Amino acid sequence: MSVFLSDVVNSYTRYFNRRNERFGVLFQGPYKSKNISEVGSLLQVSRYIHLNPLGLKTELSDEDIVKYPYSSYACWIGGKDAELVDGKELSRWTNSGSGKQSYKEFVESKLGKNISSGIESLVLE
Repeated sequence: MSVFLSDVVNSYTRYFNRRNERFGVLFQGPYKSKNISEVGSLLQVSRYIHLNPLGLKTELSDEDIVKYPYSSYACWIGGKDAELVDGKELSRWTNSGSGKQSYKEFVESKLGKNISSGIESLVLE
């Protein structure tokens, strides 16, 4: 995986530098990974990822998180169809027939709170 990701990053960096008539590195630091072996940890990380746009310097409000164009969150909760999101897999993670609603409640329970709380053991330093 690290070789593949390195190839993608290097290719994109060359493209970006050529297109913008610049040179040098584009991303800081090496690729890192951490094994997620429990479903609970996976759900915590996915919630963090889906709420991450709120921490960016955007005009996005808590209510607009579903509308963020660069997130699959709306697909995960049933707001729109997508080819890359597997609703059956989500239902399996949440252990219920109402997986999308359960996931929505799980994610949005963190709105207005510290979104990184709960993933401390998964963060790479």
